[in-house]
Amino acid sequence: REGDSDDDEDEGDGEDLSALVDPLNACIDFLTELDSLKFFAMPISDEIAPNYSFEIERPMDLHTIQQNVGSEQYASLDEFDDDVVTMFTNCMRYNGYASDFGQLATDFLRRWCEHAIGVEREITGGRGRRSTFPHPLRALLQDMWNLAKGMDDEEWFVSPVTNVEGYNDVIPVSDMRDLTTMQHLLWRDRYLTVDSLSRDVELM
Repeated sequence: REGDSDDDEDEGDGEDLSALVDPLNACIDFLTELDSLKFFAMPISDEIAPNYSFEIERPMDLHTIQQNVGSEQYASLDEFDDDVVTMFTNCMRYNGYASDFGQLATDFLRRWCEHAIGVEREITGGRGRRSTFPHPLRALLQDMWNLAKGMDDEEWFVSPVTNVEGYNDVIPVSDMRDLTTMQHLLWRDRYLTVDSLSRDVELM
């Protein structure tokens, strides 16, 4: 999974996929209620958002996610989570991270990540990565991120670089790091050690 900073086992691996359907459908209900204005309800067309299909490599929306749940495409909460994150970050990338839509998507993503902790606890009986993540480590990692953000007075590192021609000819996509992406990974408990976050700060 792109952006993962440490190997971890997906919750739900090896289980009957049908056992995930009810919890994931409940997640769809949560996300649908969150998106009361239905900005993320259906696929985005180029008629609605010019050049969207050109600018966004992997479109995602709640309707598609719900279809994937119904056809048992997700083997774990993390796989479902990947699509939810893609849906929200697509909005940020297309509209701009600091735009009204970008800020809305950021808020939705944060609230989803908080909700996902309880969902994982239900699915795994409290044995998943989010449920067992040490609170002191979570606080320490957030403090490290806050320190890095505080050093970025000019906001050069706030969001992914998308407007520099030839940037990815020099910096592979897999090595791209920025403060927003790292914050999202923190919300998802993807950094399992101090060193893993430190490596991403160095790459940035």
